[in-house]
Amino acid sequence: MKQAISWILRLALAGGAFLYAVWGIDFDTLWQSLRQYSPGNLLLAQAYLLILFLPSTFRIVFLCQGKARVRHAFASVVLGLGLNNILPAKLGELAKVFYLRRKIGISMGTGLGIVFWERFFDLNAVLLIGAATAFLMQKDLILLPLLLGVGGIWIFLLVYGVWPPVITFLVHLIPSERLRLLATDTLNNLRDGFHPRFFLVLGGFTFLAWLAYSSFVFLFLWLVAKFSLTFLQALSVFVVSTLGMSLPSTPGSLGVYEAAIVLSLGWFGIGKEQALAAALTLHMIQYLPTTAGSLLIMVRSGIGLKELRVSSANQL
Repeated sequence: MKQAISWILRLALAGGAFLYAVWGIDFDTLWQSLRQYSPGNLLLAQAYLLILFLPSTFRIVFLCQGKARVRHAFASVVLGLGLNNILPAKLGELAKVFYLRRKIGISMGTGLGIVFWERFFDLNAVLLIGAATAFLMQKDLILLPLLLGVGGIWIFLLVYGVWPPVITFLVHLIPSERLRLLATDTLNNLRDGFHPRFFLVLGGFTFLAWLAYSSFVFLFLWLVAKFSLTFLQALSVFVVSTLGMSLPSTPGSLGVYEAAIVLSLGWFGIGKEQALAAALTLHMIQYLPTTAGSLLIMVRSGIGLKELRVSSANQL
C-alpha cells in the first residue's frame, strides 16, 4: 500500500511539472525552435557528454583503490546513470555494485561504500554550487532540506570516526543478521577512508565531475540553443535542474527536469517555447545514449533485472 501511494505521489509530481512546462505553449513555435538546432552542433554536444564521464570514471578507480580498470569504471558509471533513467534510483546504483563485484571481486559492503561516497560528495557539491549561485545571482533556492540532510550525514560520520562503538551498538540492534553483516561490512569500508588525503582526492574528482556536468549545460545552451547566457546564468539553470532531479519522482525525472529548465531559463528572459525545446533536447541527449549503453552493458555482463530486485528487497 505504501509503495502504491509513493508511486501515485511521484506520478502526480511528474504530471504537475509536465503540465507547468507545456501550459500555454505554442507548439508551432516549439517545433520551429527544435528545427533550428544544428545536427553538427548536437553531435559535438553528444561527444562532449562522453568525455565528461571521465572524472566520475577516475573517481570510481580511486574509490576501488586501483582494483578497477578504467574501462570497467567507465562502464559502471554508464550503467548506473542509464538504469537510473528507467528504474528506481537504488536499482541503478545496485547494478553498479553488482557489475564491479563481477569484474573486480569486491564485496557488497565495499560496493555500497563506494556508492555512498559518490552520492554523498555529489550532494555536497550540489549544496556548495547551489549556495554560491544563489548568493551571486540573488535567487532564492530551496537548499535547507539538502543542508539538513548533508549536515546530518557529516554528524553521523563524525560520531562514527570519533566514537565507533556508538554506531556499532546501533548496528547490532538491526533484527536481520544478513542486514547486520552487510551494514558492518559497509561501515568498515567507510571507516577506511577517514583521513585527509582521501577527502581531498575524492573532493577533487567530485569537483572536476561537477565542473564537467555544468560546462556541458553551458555548452549546449550556448552552442546548440544559441542562448546569450553567461556561465553563471547557465550554472543557475544547471543547479535548478539538478535540484529538480533530486526530488522523488519518476525514473529519469521526466517532466520535472523539463519544468526546472523552463522555470530557470525564464528568469533570464528566454521564451517558454525556446526553453522547453532546449529542455527536451538537453534531456534526450543525456537520456538516450546512457540508457542504451546501460542496457547493452547489463546484457553483456549477465546482470538480470530479477536479480537486482531480489537483492534490493533482501539487502537494501
